Amino acid sequence: MKRKEVASYAPSAPLLKSVARLPQIKHGAMHNKSVRTFSHKGHEISIATTYEVKIDGRVVHFPLTVSEDGHVQSHAIPNYSLSSAVDIVKTIVDNFPEDFEKKKPRGRRTGGQHGGHSQGHRH
Repeated sequence: MKRKEVASYAPSAPLLKSVARLPQIKHGAMHNKSVRTFSHKGHEISIATTYEVKIDGRVVHFPLTVSEDGHVQSHAIPNYSLSSAVDIVKTIVDNFPEDFEKKKPRGRRTGGQHGGHSQGHRH
């Protein structure tokens, strides 16, 4: 979702409102990339992790980072540090369900009805 799209949904979606207020990141720098650098037995090691999160087929830009101890964090829910990106995304969806409601197709009825008649009924 692009920043303009986030801003248009923001009035009715608390998470998107907070994401829309995040500082703009230069296009070349991915905010879903987390780099951990550490030393081990005299070696300098750097691990870069990049996340692309899709919900219902749409890319969602959550700023995910991996801490030195391997836990995943997101600015969307700053008080959480969980053991996986999956757990963080599930927690975000659970805490902000209105931001992820599926839109119903316009003009379609549910329950197999068409024009007041059940499907399969011959005229």
